[in-house]
Amino acid sequence: MQHKHGISYYMQIFRFFAIAALTVLLAVAQWSGADVKITTAATTATASATPRSEATARTETAAVAPTARPSSAIASSAIEPSAIIPSAAFDSPAAAIRYLPAAAIRSLPATRADPNGITQVIVGGDAIAVRLASDGVIVLGFSDEDSQNPARKAGLKKGDRIVAIGDTRIDCNDALAQALQRSDGTPLSLRYVRGSKEAQTTVCPRKSDDGTLQIGVLIKDSTAGIGTLTFVIPDSGEYGCLGHGISDPDTDTLFCVGKGDLYPAEITSLRKGVCGAPGELQGMFSAPILGRCTTNGETGLFGQLDVTRFRDRATVPIASKSEVREGNATIRCTVDGEGIREYSIEIVRIYRAFGGPTKNMLIRVTDPALLEQTGGIVQGMSGSPILQNGKLVGAVTHVLINDPTSGYGIFIENMLSSIPESKAQQKAS
Repeated sequence: MQHKHGISYYMQIFRFFAIAALTVLLAVAQWSGADVKITTAATTATASATPRSEATARTETAAVAPTARPSSAIASSAIEPSAIIPSAAFDSPAAAIRYLPAAAIRSLPATRADPNGITQVIVGGDAIAVRLASDGVIVLGFSDEDSQNPARKAGLKKGDRIVAIGDTRIDCNDALAQALQRSDGTPLSLRYVRGSKEAQTTVCPRKSDDGTLQIGVLIKDSTAGIGTLTFVIPDSGEYGCLGHGISDPDTDTLFCVGKGDLYPAEITSLRKGVCGAPGELQGMFSAPILGRCTTNGETGLFGQLDVTRFRDRATVPIASKSEVREGNATIRCTVDGEGIREYSIEIVRIYRAFGGPTKNMLIRVTDPALLEQTGGIVQGMSGSPILQNGKLVGAVTHVLINDPTSGYGIFIENMLSSIPESKAQQKAS
């Protein structure tokens, strides 16, 4: 009897762990959905000194299940079998830009549980273009493999941001070049930021073949691209767009913005999305400026604009996460020169516990007109507002690489919760 009791006991233990393992597998399968790739549909714009500059679309990758790409004109590169691509499009002088930085950027505070008490917003859908300057200059790599390379000897690494040479603040590539030429080749104190920490080192410039003083680094100081405006807060003019942050594909880090400008974008052409090749919007920066970009965070790009340009639009209520339902919904976006239009979609699945801050809904385009024109979600559509039952529930963030009719969306609460704490406190006071 004692022996039988022991066998029964161990069988119960085995059954418990087997059920637990099966539960975990089912949860992971539900979160990842079908075996598909995801890409943010972001489009890149090459900035110029003029108020209007042509925007070319790129793609960005973030390995997530299912794979998707961001749907804004700020995109990442390297699309893998299960990568996620934002649906925004952005470009930098060096390469395809994964996520777009914003102006006067600071780190976002931790997301709060309530959307700052905001209950009504003006809904976007406008095509927007962003031109951003980094906080310091970003090290993309080294100009040679020489072990005596000045920057390498000084301990600099790819992804570092050079913010000062001596007492001179470095805010652009030219500022760094000028500071080096003034040094006459003497050792210089260099301040840089790695991750969230600032450090200091000493670098010794050397003369190049053309006689200029250099430290042997490849750098960049800006990026630009196209996306979609999600919302505007009527009393303050604060806005949110994209629904995902902007990362630099060259360094794989969130682009840290020193300053940035928001412009209307004029869509000039689009490439239709097909299985395995996400489509993209292309367009031009258009004057006058709409506003400033102040924060680049995980859930989008934020700033302040001239709200008087949106006074003719009615406000709509915000839906809480618990109000979002699977079923019919609509998105608003601009995919041609005809302006904002509303298209039908289906919210296929809701991820309340999984999916992170930006992939909260699996959506599918059902509108015949949009499917015919774009093939579904394309880069440049990141930030397109999602509406259901008369309320703003979220925004488009990613497109599935192997099924451009489908993608991901973020809860609007997640975007509103990320508005910088300082702004929320100003409104409260």
